[in-house]
Amino acid sequence: MVIPSTGTEGRRGTAVVDLPLMGCLPIMITLNSNHTITQMECMDQYSSVTRDYNTLLQAELGNMQNSLASRGARIHAMLTSTRLCST
Repeated sequence: MVIPSTGTEGRRGTAVVDLPLMGCLPIMITLNSNHTITQMECMDQYSSVTRDYNTLLQAELGNMQNSLASRGARIHAMLTSTRLCST
């Protein structure tokens, strides 16, 4: 990742956005639903993969934040999938 080297270049803050729940994207709902007009629900089989990835991402960002804290750098995680969709 590029983020650890940014502390030595003068940058003090970095924002990272997680992945949206893939099963909640309109294209996924349209392609995987037999009744897209009446059944606008997220596809759990695709969203679970995204949740697993975002969990790993949060853990790694926490580790990076701890290692960069001594240099005054901060990592801000923008957790969109947990706020926008609830499946």
